[in-house]
Amino acid sequence: MKDEGKCFYTIGSSGHEGNAVFGSVFPYTDTAFLHYRSAPFFLERSKQIDATTPLYDMALSFMASSDDPISGGRHKVIGSKLLNIPLKLVRLQAIYQKLLGWHSQ
Repeated sequence: MKDEGKCFYTIGSSGHEGNAVFGSVFPYTDTAFLHYRSAPFFLERSKQIDATTPLYDMALSFMASSDDPISGGRHKVIGSKLLNIPLKLVRLQAIYQKLLGWHSQ
């Protein structure tokens, strides 16, 4: 898509592969504040609940689809209320989330 001029930029998860082990080790009941490149953590954590569709959900996010359950197509972010991963859009918001605890999505 980038070569055809159909998207603006791409973001991968390179360098964050090691996060996968934490997504597997820590239970989904633990809140996790993730970096937008922490897809490996998200994918591993989602294996703890059968009803999740992480790859499909992420594909919707990549395409900025309004059907994206994570951000409604507004941004490429990682989050899930079911998996206790609060949606994090900006750095300042992340700081407030940590200071105040959980936030509603």
